[in-house]
Amino acid sequence: MSVLVFAGDPWHPVESLQEGLVGLQPFGFDFSWTENVDDVDTAHLGEHAIIVLAKANFTPTDTDAPWMSQSMQQSFTDFVREGGGLLVLHSGAAGYADASTLRRLMGGVFCGHPEPCPVRFQPVASHPIARKCEAFESVDEQYAMKLEDDGAEIFLVTESEHGSQPAGWLRHEGEGRVCILTPGHNADVWSHPSYQKLLLNALRWSGGGAVA
Repeated sequence: MSVLVFAGDPWHPVESLQEGLVGLQPFGFDFSWTENVDDVDTAHLGEHAIIVLAKANFTPTDTDAPWMSQSMQQSFTDFVREGGGLLVLHSGAAGYADASTLRRLMGGVFCGHPEPCPVRFQPVASHPIARKCEAFESVDEQYAMKLEDDGAEIFLVTESEHGSQPAGWLRHEGEGRVCILTPGHNADVWSHPSYQKLLLNALRWSGGGAVA
């Protein structure tokens, strides 16, 4: 299954994400990576089954230069509505408050985060995406998220001294699927077996398949 990954911003190098996803390749995912969005021909997004957005709305070197244009937002939306899957990981949720089209597609918006702290990751046991995923704890950035789609299905919650936050949800848009997962600033979270299982289930679901 072809997966196009948008990654790389001032706080999140591509290499960190690659380390988090490389272990999932044997499950049938063919990842291709892009930092430079100018190299992406949006007319060919449909050649991929899934887009992974793991890139905050800044260029890799400039926090004052958003990269997500209105035309790119619309291309993402069209891709999903026509049957594609969008999986938003960690920083891929950040910096898009003013990108109204993408914000609607994601079903929520990033509001900020405290300094890294001990976080408990609590899968919603009754949800299929969280199947066989155990709760765990690690130090991470706990993203504060404003969920704006009342119909979104929450499958992961984070808890810390700063309170509780929705950290994983999914929604449908047209013929396609959208999945959000906000953990993952620190490598220990990416490599945790329970989070690896969540990522695998999220990829399978985003691609239109069943989770196992």
